[in-house]
Amino acid sequence: MRRWPQRAAEWTRAVIKERLLPFLNRLKFWERGFPPEVPPLTGTAPGKHAVAHFAWFMSAGIQYKPVQERHVSMLEQAVGKYFLPAGVKTWFASESGRRIMLLKRGLIGRGSFGLVFHVEHPLTREVFALKIFARDKNAINFEIDPREIETERQIVDVFEPGWTPERIYSEKHFMVPLETLSVEGKPAVVNVGKRFQILNTCLLFPKAQGDLLSLLHQLDGSEQAFTARMSITIQIIRLLASFHALGLVHGDVKPDNFLVDRSGFLLLSDFTRVFRKGAVEVPQAFTVAFMAPEIANVWMQWTSRLKYEPSTDSWPLGCTIHEVWCNTLPFGIMPSHDANQVVGLIRQARASSLNFHSCNGIPETIQTVVRNFLTKSPAKRLTPQQALDQFSLLRTWQPPPKVTPISDTILKGEPDPAPPGALHGSFDPRLLERRHSI
Repeated sequence: MRRWPQRAAEWTRAVIKERLLPFLNRLKFWERGFPPEVPPLTGTAPGKHAVAHFAWFMSAGIQYKPVQERHVSMLEQAVGKYFLPAGVKTWFASESGRRIMLLKRGLIGRGSFGLVFHVEHPLTREVFALKIFARDKNAINFEIDPREIETERQIVDVFEPGWTPERIYSEKHFMVPLETLSVEGKPAVVNVGKRFQILNTCLLFPKAQGDLLSLLHQLDGSEQAFTARMSITIQIIRLLASFHALGLVHGDVKPDNFLVDRSGFLLLSDFTRVFRKGAVEVPQAFTVAFMAPEIANVWMQWTSRLKYEPSTDSWPLGCTIHEVWCNTLPFGIMPSHDANQVVGLIRQARASSLNFHSCNGIPETIQTVVRNFLTKSPAKRLTPQQALDQFSLLRTWQPPPKVTPISDTILKGEPDPAPPGALHGSFDPRLLERRHSI
């Protein structure tokens, strides 16, 4: 009898260990499913406080969907109904072995690859962007190319050992995926009738405030906006120079692929189709309005191949900087133009003919940089690193002391008397027209 309490305790412990705990684990009773921690962005960027000021007004929530893009809306509905419902706690398995619980909120982006959703952890409320690869089967070349996913994930492999995705994001300001996820209980490919195909491979990213194209909507003609434009110009040139230093060429530089953090830092994104420096390939993915003359030549010949060099990125970089300062693309190019129209304008283009009179006080040095980026000959075109080496303004510029960061009143969430850009009318609404991508 004296040993009965001891035996009862041992029996109880065995039942808990062998039966109760496995049962609770199967129910996921106390597994929290915490996502990876997102480190802060580090480094310096002159004038980033001005960028942060305007970034505060950006909306990083559910994106507006034009009526003419109803097929995208239908795809979003298909994803919500058959793959990842909104407002429901969903368990994901990662390739690293961890299990993550996320809650889908709303759409924040879309592209030829599929959709990007706002997701968050239900307990910590930490927010992320989840990239889902999904296609309309009625579209041309609808099948998802696994190389797109592999390239975006394997960008991390270019770095030396010790460079984790978190470190690359924090120090290099490249928007790389933190985790590769799959929804538990779903097949590898989800076919929604004869219309849509959804791949059960998702990429989890830190969530930015928005993209550079959206930020341009906020800029006005104020001195604060001038500081923001200078900071943006310097940051995007630095980002591409840093990317090229890895021996890579981006291939699709445009405002949409520079993301804006609330701190005022910019990040380079979209590594689905990057190229090794010196690679000779047929261009397959680019944005028509930003294509370099050598890509335009390939487009017209159809059978030619292009040697990808850092100068290949310089042309669209010049177009981007022109858009930052002038609110328009150079040479009369419109975002809505098709390839033939853009090719015709490029053939007539002369960098020396660019007019910067109505470009928000763009410094002469930046004008020269843009002209050098928009030189037709790739051999004579300046690269981002050469621009940093040759123009001291890009290395030494500092904002004027009287330009101050966003006020404590705004940071506390109190309403601002007038959002920047709302009263000045300096933004060209044509920037928001849909861009044609190949």
